[in-house]
Amino acid sequence: MQSSCIEVLIPGGRQFPLPEPDYNAKRPLDLSAFGDALAGLTPERAAEIDSLLAAKTVPEIQELMADGQLTSVELVTYYVDRIQRYDVDKLNSVIALNPEALGIAAQLDEERANGAARGPLHGIPVLLKDNIATGDQMPTTAGVYALKDWHADRDAFLVGKLRDAGAIIMGKANLSEWANYMDPCMPSGFSAVGGQTRNAYGPYDPLGSSSGSAVSVAANLTTVSVGSETSGSLIQPARVDGVVGMRPSQGLISRDHV
Repeated sequence: MQSSCIEVLIPGGRQFPLPEPDYNAKRPLDLSAFGDALAGLTPERAAEIDSLLAAKTVPEIQELMADGQLTSVELVTYYVDRIQRYDVDKLNSVIALNPEALGIAAQLDEERANGAARGPLHGIPVLLKDNIATGDQMPTTAGVYALKDWHADRDAFLVGKLRDAGAIIMGKANLSEWANYMDPCMPSGFSAVGGQTRNAYGPYDPLGSSSGSAVSVAANLTTVSVGSETSGSLIQPARVDGVVGMRPSQGLISRDHV
């Protein structure tokens, strides 16, 4: 059977279906909770943080914060600034931001100052694929417009573990709607709520369905992201965006509320 998909040929790249570029029904990213913090981030300090974070691992970032060279509040603000500059209406890898992120970061900074780090992810910002439930102010949509205002009753099991380790759930990553394969012509990284996620390196297929999770790390919009995979949804986006994607053995991590 011949596909009815409209194919777009990218010179030097591969053929892949894309939605119309003028799609404008996606939900705008709400940055209102970060206005004061963004206004206080000077270009000079942003450049310093650029240098501090260059190719740093999570343990190395922890050392920077332990030494007082960086705070979790600064780290969240830095990433949101980059999201505002490089992701909004551009890469479209972030579908929602947690309005409580700065408050959580401030609390974790205070705990660190008092010598009470919770775990290896203390104060580290994390983005979650938007099919992973959080029992906070963010909706969990799976990219589906019918669920754009749906709020889960509690965190997914893995989210609870992240919080226990000190992670800051900074926001949600865009994805292929319903985690993909709802239609043979479905483009990777497109959702009605988040629009089309773009590859971090050029006009190439971002692959999916954890498209936003891979792109956000590649574009330095978060330290860590979490996705999900049934068949290639973690490994393929990681491959084309040049990041490490780890798919754990089935059953090793609970899929509760995913």
